[in-house]
Amino acid sequence: MNKKVLIFFLVVVFVCLVSAEIFLILNILELKFNFIKKEENIVLSWNDEILEQFEDKKWVRVGVQVKANIISNYSSSIKNPEAYDKHLEEVKIIVSEAQEKALQNLSESNFKDVHKLQITPGFFVDVTRKGFSELLANPYVTNVNPIKIGHVHD
Repeated sequence: MNKKVLIFFLVVVFVCLVSAEIFLILNILELKFNFIKKEENIVLSWNDEILEQFEDKKWVRVGVQVKANIISNYSSSIKNPEAYDKHLEEVKIIVSEAQEKALQNLSESNFKDVHKLQITPGFFVDVTRKGFSELLANPYVTNVNPIKIGHVHD
């Protein structure tokens, strides 16, 4: 009799796990098909390789691009080092503010090892599947791509 109860319990647990997995995949697919950020008219792009990596990993390293309005009066034809330094400081402030907006509403349990970039509006982070879904739903995120450690880009 104990074997039957154990088998029944294991079947119930298995069904629950499979149901949760299907639910998560459907949510991610729904996000993919609703990828236009209507309030800003931003098209979110992301790479299917991320989902493939989640098949055998709990955490996946991704590069995240965030929306930042980098407008400057600096011109590359200006050779003044002070003007260039001022331009870089302006860019760093704008990038930092954009990164903070993107990161502020993300749950800490689904994100770790955040590496913020200084002059590029984005960051690298390890995410869980749920964290990936949060990134896709984030109005400040414009692009999510997998990072292949040790991969040399041509």
